[in-house]
Amino acid sequence: MLQAAWKNRILRGLLDELITTDQLVVLLEKTLGLLKLVATPTSALAMDYQILKRAAMNNGLLPLSQGPNTSSSFSSTTTGDATMGGH
Repeated sequence: MLQAAWKNRILRGLLDELITTDQLVVLLEKTLGLLKLVATPTSALAMDYQILKRAAMNNGLLPLSQGPNTSSSFSSTTTGDATMGGH
């Protein structure tokens, strides 16, 4: 919801009064980190993670690549994004 408001030219002014872009990025990163820790590869949370991350990248809030996608572990020691697209 915050990303949609941030992207909207009318709502952006209202959002800017409540949260800076840097704070929004930090909130996104923390939310993605939490989802990465608790989601299983086939869970709805894994899909939420992918949607939130893709939207943030498309909106320019996160870089297009956040490191290698080489791990399927949800360990806090993982440096890359965990693969969550199991079918």
